[in-house]
Amino acid sequence: MAALFEVFIGLFGIVGFLMRFIGPITVAPTIILIGLSLSTIIADMCGKHWWIALMTTVLLGLFTQCMKKITIPCTKPHPQTKRKRHTRIFQLYAVLLAIVTSVVVCAILTVSGALPSSPDEWGYEARTDTRLRSVEEARWFQMPYPGIFMEGVGCIIAGLFGTGVGCTSYSGNIAAIGLTKIGSRRVIQVGAGLVIFVGMFGKFGALIGLIPVPVIGGLMLAVMGMICTIGMSNLQVVDMNSSRNLFILGVSLFTGIVVPPWVKAHTGSVDLGNATVNQAIVNLLTTSMTVGGVIAFVLDNTLPGTLEERGMRRFAEKTKSFDSLAIENDSTSGYDLPFGMTVIRRLTFLRYLPISPTHGQPRHRFSETAPEQHINEGCTDIVTVA
Repeated sequence: MAALFEVFIGLFGIVGFLMRFIGPITVAPTIILIGLSLSTIIADMCGKHWWIALMTTVLLGLFTQCMKKITIPCTKPHPQTKRKRHTRIFQLYAVLLAIVTSVVVCAILTVSGALPSSPDEWGYEARTDTRLRSVEEARWFQMPYPGIFMEGVGCIIAGLFGTGVGCTSYSGNIAAIGLTKIGSRRVIQVGAGLVIFVGMFGKFGALIGLIPVPVIGGLMLAVMGMICTIGMSNLQVVDMNSSRNLFILGVSLFTGIVVPPWVKAHTGSVDLGNATVNQAIVNLLTTSMTVGGVIAFVLDNTLPGTLEERGMRRFAEKTKSFDSLAIENDSTSGYDLPFGMTVIRRLTFLRYLPISPTHGQPRHRFSETAPEQHINEGCTDIVTVA
C-alpha cells in the first residue's frame, strides 16, 4: 500500500503540490527524530564496551574530518593528461577503515586476553570470537529466502534506472552520503552486487557477523548524529527568534519522543473495532518521525506566520538554486535511463509526466540536429523557469 501511494503521488506530480505546504519546520523535526528514535538501541550497543565504541566514533571523525584531504596516487593514469590519479582514500573509505581498524584492535585484545571470556562480564561483546560457531555452521553456497538478497536485486534495478527512486531500507545512508560525499549510481550498483554476493555465500555473511557489537554501536553513534545535524541544517533558513517557530519545533520534537514509548506500553488503548486498522494506527503512532512530522506539518500550516518567518521562500530558493546549477552543469543526465533515451526524448507527451527524465524540458533541447544556438537558448529557458 505504501508503494502504491508513492506511485500515485509521483506519477501525477502531487509531490510538487504538497511541497507548497511542507517547509523546513516540518522537514527538520522529521529527520532529527530518525536519529533520536534509535538512541536507546545505540546506547545499549555502545554500552557493551564504551571504549571500543568511542574509538570507532573517533576514528570515523579523524578519517572524514581531519584526514579527508590526504590523497594517494592510483595505479591507473588519467587517459588524457597521462598523470596518475589521486584518491582521497580516508574520505572515500572512512566507514570501512574505521570498522576494519576497530575490529583489528578487538582481535588483538581478544587474543591477548585483555577482554573477559565470560558472557556475564562487561566487555565480553567486544570479543571477535563470540560468533565463530556461526562461521563454521554457515553454508558455502545457498539461495537465501528473499530478504537482503532481493533488496540487493532491487538496489541494482534502482541504480540502473536513474529516474527511479533510490531503493533503501534504512535512513543511515543519508549520513553515509554526508560523511563520504559519495552519491554515485555506480556505487549503488557495486554495493548491491556485493550484497547479493554476500547473501549467496553464507561464509562471507557469517564473517561480517563477527564484527563486535560495540564497533557497530560506535559507527551508529556517528551516523545517527549526522542524521540529526542534517535535519537541524534545514533550520538555517527559519527565523529562530520567532516564538511561533520555537513552539512548533519544541512540541513536535518532544511529542515524537514521548508518544511512541507510551503507545508501545499501552497498545490496547487503540481500539477502533477492527484489528487491521488498530495495528496500522499503532504502527504509525509508534514511529517517532511520523508523529513529530505530522504534528509539525499541522501546526506550521495552521498557526499564523509569514512565509519569511517560516523560511518557505528561502527554502524554495535554495532548492531552485540546486536545480539550476544541475542544469547549467548538465548533470541532469544522471537521471537518464540506461537505454531508450533517444526514443523518450522524441515523445513530447512524456515531458508532462513527472516520472520522465525529460519532464519540464523543452523539446528542442534534445534535438540532435538543432543548432548550438537553439540548444543554449533551451538551457537558458530551463534555468529561468527553475
